[in-house]
Amino acid sequence: MTHADMGGILSQFKEVKKLATVVYNEMTRNSDPIGESEKTDAILKSYENAKQNFEIARPLTNSRIFLPLLKRDYNGIYAKDECCKTLLEIMAACETAIGMLQKFESPTITLEERDRLNSLRNELDTFSFDSYYEKDLRAALEEQENKHYLASALISSRIFTHALSKIPGDDENNSA
Repeated sequence: MTHADMGGILSQFKEVKKLATVVYNEMTRNSDPIGESEKTDAILKSYENAKQNFEIARPLTNSRIFLPLLKRDYNGIYAKDECCKTLLEIMAACETAIGMLQKFESPTITLEERDRLNSLRNELDTFSFDSYYEKDLRAALEEQENKHYLASALISSRIFTHALSKIPGDDENNSA
């Protein structure tokens, strides 16, 4: 199981949670939502698929937490209350899985490093940059936060190269 696999499973749970949230909000706003049973059933099947993938990866997370089995007896049509309850259970289970997968996926940085990176992000918000610079600066900070130091350095060097190309002169020695 690779980091890409873990990232894929994480994305599955995020998408299932997003869909469950949208459908739940739709059901609670509308007195007679259309297709609530079918949508809930489809989201439940997506959750079961993500859960199955998670169970394959769970031993790598060293977690003793098991995601709930949310199979329902399907007797044609769910009542609105049962749909809402099922969707809430799916959202809670997805949040559990997301939390565990993010901890496994994300390298841990110290609070001091996080504060320094957040400070730099806040400084970026106060300046007006060319969108090219801002995009790359934010990407470099994100890579630094994920402890991808080489990627952060390469992105940062791209910023310097771009800035040097904007300085008038015949070559690097004359323009500097």
